[in-house]
Amino acid sequence: MAVTAQVRGQKVYTGTRVDAWFDMSYTGIAHYATDSGDLYEALAEIAEGGLAYARAISPRDNSQTGEHFVDKWRVRPYIETRVGRPPFPRGAMQLENTSDHALEVEFGNGSASDPGYRLWPKIVDHLTRGIRQSGRRD
Repeated sequence: MAVTAQVRGQKVYTGTRVDAWFDMSYTGIAHYATDSGDLYEALAEIAEGGLAYARAISPRDNSQTGEHFVDKWRVRPYIETRVGRPPFPRGAMQLENTSDHALEVEFGNGSASDPGYRLWPKIVDHLTRGIRQSGRRD
């Protein structure tokens, strides 16, 4: 028995158990770009891979405050709004380090003897390679 969930729009897929309908409008597109569980699952999978890699390559420190840079990495879902007419919201994930010395770890103190770790280019390269190898075209 097929389950049909028609909100409005055109039927775009007929399966053995599910029929899919899609509203080709800004509202319909925005729903899939912001409220789709599959979207957030895919984004989380990619971001968690970046999180694990960021932690693996991060320097370990013994700061006097007890704050360790490697422990301050986190992934946060949010809605990003692209500028346009009309503005277009879409789901996104942010990988960030909330350490109070994150900028110093990344860029160093400006001297030749402390050029910083330059983690972000390495993390972006790692994520890009992972996406390419998975066959995604994001």
